Amino acid sequence: EKRRDIVILHRSVHRTLQLACEAGNLFSFVPEIYLNDIYLNTFTALNVYYPLEDSAISREIATDFVQFIANHLQDTRIVNTDVRDNIIQSLSAFCFYSGSLRALENMREFNRTVLIRALLTPYTNRPWAMTNLILVRFWKGCGFGFRYSHVYPSKFLQSLRKDRIQDPAPSIKYQQEIGRYLLRNIDDAIVFLNSLLGQLNWAFSEFMGLLKELVPTKTRYMPTIEHRQMKICSTCFDVTVSLLRTIEMIICVAPNIMLDKHLPKSEMLLIRLLQLLSQIINRLVTKNYVLEEIERLKMSVLDNIHPYPMFSAVCGILIHLINRTSTETSLRVCRAIYSEADLDLPSLHRLIYGSDTDTSKSDSSSHFTLISQREINRSEANELDEFYHKVNDTFQKLAKTTTKTDDNDDSMCIICYSHQIQVEFRPCKHQTCLSCINTHFLTSNECFFCKARIEQVVDSTTGRVIDSVKPNENYTKDK
Repeated sequence: EKRRDIVILHRSVHRTLQLACEAGNLFSFVPEIYLNDIYLNTFTALNVYYPLEDSAISREIATDFVQFIANHLQDTRIVNTDVRDNIIQSLSAFCFYSGSLRALENMREFNRTVLIRALLTPYTNRPWAMTNLILVRFWKGCGFGFRYSHVYPSKFLQSLRKDRIQDPAPSIKYQQEIGRYLLRNIDDAIVFLNSLLGQLNWAFSEFMGLLKELVPTKTRYMPTIEHRQMKICSTCFDVTVSLLRTIEMIICVAPNIMLDKHLPKSEMLLIRLLQLLSQIINRLVTKNYVLEEIERLKMSVLDNIHPYPMFSAVCGILIHLINRTSTETSLRVCRAIYSEADLDLPSLHRLIYGSDTDTSKSDSSSHFTLISQREINRSEANELDEFYHKVNDTFQKLAKTTTKTDDNDDSMCIICYSHQIQVEFRPCKHQTCLSCINTHFLTSNECFFCKARIEQVVDSTTGRVIDSVKPNENYTKDK
């Protein structure tokens, strides 16, 4: 009887909101109690405390709810930020039930497109963490070693009733439609991916900054940061992992955005991604096994920090880029890792197989090795082997043919000290390598040195115009 009363109230409010929505801008004046307190809460009650039965009424309620939420995810007429956040959180929680996910898939194509467009809006100047979780939900079960549910508890998912999250049930339909949307809207896809990489850089940097204070040293046996900062560190870890999984999905469903060298800015996005992945490996896969030190602290607030979620996502992206592409593309990615990303090969070996040769086998077996984890099946272990040997072979060949350049050479780019000066900015006439300015152009059109607006980038040898900036061109700033 109580369930019936809630159903009647929920459907009445739904009809009221639908009629109000058709009134144009007057929808902004609908009292918040209708949407925030009644509509969302009654559906939550039906979903959590009175689980929806597999009946026509239940399916109708679920379908109406997801269509309404999807259509209003970015409705500018909803001006209260708390209401907007609650709408996003409701949709995020809804996605974590396999039956609910099917309701999302059964929406009309128009509604699915509206939802995908809202989810793929650049991660700047908006609450994006919950929408990113929806993309991760679509991917979970298809990613590299991405089948775990309760093995590594996520603080980030506690508000979504983690205890009721079911086994992985990926949405192939949404994966395919996301891929088609990105490839049809290349310019929007580049801006979205760039914002995704910017947030990944921010989240990982915050995580590493707090991690330094957590790791015990010879002079400090316990962490010196507050409990609140530990919670932030834990959340930054979860956010980093979820962003990595979203990138893995995009690489799988729309690889050309990064791998088609004829597309604008694809090479810069690829290099930026490889630099971030190399940074994660180089900074976390150290000889003192920093993440394992965190595990030994036995603090409940940090129990989600474990090597596997982070490194399986990183290697999953690299495997998609190297193993599952053409020979030419695979070699190009390996060359970029060597010349642009500065990946430490011994760290990669330590991550996949264990310690270096100077450590005993018994000591090596006590540390984390990705290839020996029970979540990695035999096929994935073979892919790890193939990936490492391709990278290693490329590194060995390039090391023999590449000559080291003197860092004091005046022709070196003074931004990265890795490449020769190749381009000149106009009108200020400052110079850098092509890689540095390409990466910089993703977020800004100001000169590195004098902050003057760059109007043209020209080849310093031939004078050919390589890139130019339109007068009204805007750039999305990273967080």
